[in-house]
Order: sequence, then C-alpha cells, then structure tokens
Amino acid sequence: MPKLRGQRCQDYLKYFKEVAIKMLQQAIKNTLETNENIESLRKEIEEIKKNQMKVLERGNTIIEKNKTYVVRLNIRMEETEQRFSEPEDRITDI
Repeated sequence: MPKLRGQRCQDYLKYFKEVAIKMLQQAIKNTLETNENIESLRKEIEEIKKNQMKVLERGNTIIEKNKTYVVRLNIRMEETEQRFSEPEDRITDI
C-alpha cells in the first residue's frame, strides 16, 4: 500500500471524517426515532392495559349483578313453590 503524503493524505482524512460524521449523525437520528417509537408503543401499551382493566371491572360488575339476580330469582321461586303448596296442605287439612 503506497504511503499517502501531503494534500492527498489530508483529502482522504477529510473524506473519512465527513463519512464518519454522516454515519454518526444518521445513527443518532435513528436512535432518536427508535426512542420515539418505543415511547409511543409504551403509551399504547399503558392505554391497552387501562382499557383491559376497565373491561375486567365491568365484567366483574355484571357477574355480581347476575349473581344477585339469580339469588333473587331463586328466592321468588321458593316463595312461589311455598304458595302453591300451601293450598294443598289446607285442602288436606279440611
């Protein structure tokens, strides 16, 4: 490999520095864009988690309400059965 001297050597060094600077600038730009994308995704994930929690809470509320309705319905059915069985008991008593 021939030795570079004088102006030619300085030209190569200048070109190398320019290329290195451009590469570093692009790397910095890419890093910043990646960081922005990561932050955006993090926010989306947080929003999804909040929405999932809301859905779970609503589901639990619905389940609890349904349990209450089932209990009330069972009580009514028992009361109705008792009412229908009472006249029979009265008839047999007579």
